[in-house]
Amino acid sequence: MLQAILTGIRGTNVQLGINVESLSIFREEIDAAHSLFSKLQGMLLNDSGQPWAIKWYNIPKMVPNRERANR
Repeated sequence: MLQAILTGIRGTNVQLGINVESLSIFREEIDAAHSLFSKLQGMLLNDSGQPWAIKWYNIPKMVPNRERANR
């Protein structure tokens, strides 16, 4: 379906984003949602015709101000 949408809007400057949600408590379904998002994201980025890369960052966990004040 995404490929049909991308073909239909090609050359129109229409901005398109994707969202995949999982409301399941089952690990297999959550993993499947992550996999689906990755595949759709790749399709969307590949369709742009521009080189792309994804880089993961480790973001340190922030301690809420209230907890810092109590230290």
